[in-house]
Amino acid sequence: MSDIFISYSRHDSEQAKVLAGRLRAAGANVWMDSTTLTAAETWSAEIVGAINRCDVFLLLLSPTAVVSHNVNKEVSLASEKRKMIVPIMLERCELSEAMEYALAGLQHVKIWDEEGLERAFAKIGITGSGFSQNVPETKPREPVRAKKTRLLLRALTAVGVLAIAFAVYTLFFSKLRQSSASEIRAVVVLPFENLSTDKENEYFADGMTSTLIDMLVPVTDLRVVDRSTSMEFKSSKQDIKHIASLLDCRYVVNGTIQRQADRVMINAQMTDVRTGSVLFSKSFFGTTRDLMQLQQQIAQNIVVELQLAFGVDTSYVPLGGKPASPEAWDLCMQADYQEMHRKLDSSIALYILAARLSPDYAYPYLEVAREYGNKYMLDTNGVRNLALADSFFAIGKRLDTAQQYSHYIASWIASVHHNYDQAIAEASTYLKKQPTRPGGYYLLGLAYELTDQHGMAADNLIEDLKRDPTAIDDRILLLRCLWNARDTMRLRQQSSEALPIFDAWLKRHPDDKDVRNNSIPLALVWSGRGDEACKRMEDLLRTPNVDSQYVLNTAAINALSGKLDRAMEIMRKKISTSGVQSVDFERTFFDNLRSFPEFQAWVKQKKALTKKNV
Repeated sequence: MSDIFISYSRHDSEQAKVLAGRLRAAGANVWMDSTTLTAAETWSAEIVGAINRCDVFLLLLSPTAVVSHNVNKEVSLASEKRKMIVPIMLERCELSEAMEYALAGLQHVKIWDEEGLERAFAKIGITGSGFSQNVPETKPREPVRAKKTRLLLRALTAVGVLAIAFAVYTLFFSKLRQSSASEIRAVVVLPFENLSTDKENEYFADGMTSTLIDMLVPVTDLRVVDRSTSMEFKSSKQDIKHIASLLDCRYVVNGTIQRQADRVMINAQMTDVRTGSVLFSKSFFGTTRDLMQLQQQIAQNIVVELQLAFGVDTSYVPLGGKPASPEAWDLCMQADYQEMHRKLDSSIALYILAARLSPDYAYPYLEVAREYGNKYMLDTNGVRNLALADSFFAIGKRLDTAQQYSHYIASWIASVHHNYDQAIAEASTYLKKQPTRPGGYYLLGLAYELTDQHGMAADNLIEDLKRDPTAIDDRILLLRCLWNARDTMRLRQQSSEALPIFDAWLKRHPDDKDVRNNSIPLALVWSGRGDEACKRMEDLLRTPNVDSQYVLNTAAINALSGKLDRAMEIMRKKISTSGVQSVDFERTFFDNLRSFPEFQAWVKQKKALTKKNV
């Protein structure tokens, strides 16, 4: 006999008990929650486990059931787990959008329609009675519905046969789920608002946001918007539904944080923008010494809510281990804040202070190594920066006993040393240990591109963008890789996908001239819209004081679009004003011009000048 889970509103508990008693008398194993716990406590691991184990999910529909937070969560989890759902309408009611989606394609059994009940269950071979007549019956709210309930119970005697219909339902619903999986499995944590009177605590609110993002990233099958993208909406007055739409997310987490001396109050809430319902809204109180625990409490609340969609749980261990002191954790948050504002020297100083307070804490040493690597890349003559990067990395790697974050930093340091084979090996190892984090795929893609393995680079960048579709730099690099690989089919597809993302980026960053005048025109050409790209660039040429780099870009766009005479005309103007020395003739975007003798002469002249200068 099947295991049956009964989902119902507390308002319908009497009818639910009658139903459970009759099913048990017929030999079915029935699970129903009859506790008096609060909503937050009731929807626990016990309920999740019961839904996971059941064969049939019996849903009692009524006006109170469709607005019940717990009933909606139970239905969503049953749908996600592909359980056979039997909706039984106790009273006429209008379904919520979320419930209507979960029950799409399922015929509702109306308890007051005797013939309808019999027909519905006869179709799957359930006929006759067989329920014990000795089970005590509780008087329902309406006598006529009690009569119909008894008729329904007789129809459910052979409820195990419903497994026949389960296969059909699974095939239907699995396709339905696939169509909206990307929307359902995406969450953005918006920057928490700092309500402290001391505005220097701004880093504290940003640190809260970053840590929550890090805590959610390991959740299986969940796409978490990257910190850099999330931070773009700091102090934004845009509606959260609009932000979620821009980022293709269903769930939005936001809140406020207030700090006075060592006391902290955090308010957090999570909203399902598709239904407009607030899944939770809570306040957390503590001290700065409890900050990591407070952050973990909030993250766990979020995971519990998302558990209904994914059926997973997660625990958080900070990359590089856990600091020995709250002060070190606080300093690392300040350092992250300084780095985000491009203040590398201040960031390094704060990380070093954190390392002094927690000398066994790997994270600050590894971050300092990465920062010095960045400084070396900005000034390759600064050999001392590279030596410092190596020294701090050696300490951090030894302290990172879990050997997680150190592989990420090792890949970056190897790339700085131009040891790309090691960079690939370290990034691959990091991905085995941290498969849900997008950064590993980016490092791997970058290393492959630097070794001219353009196809492999593109494959990894596409994986990276699955985890953070809004990562603009990653998407630009992907298009370059596909162009270098001459993978025209994927280049056209990815360019078409990139254009709306570039447009959305410009709405948030209207002053980003490189995306406007370089990335978008290239994507237009590669997506088959070359005329539109050329018009954009020609319009740009007519603006006063246009940057000479964009003049060169206009020539390249015309060359890529097959308008070679116009490209050469623009090149002549560029060279007549700036000279051969300023032109990068090795750019593959100029390949179409190599048949022109004039172009060949320019290339030859450039090589001669370069040789002379060397």
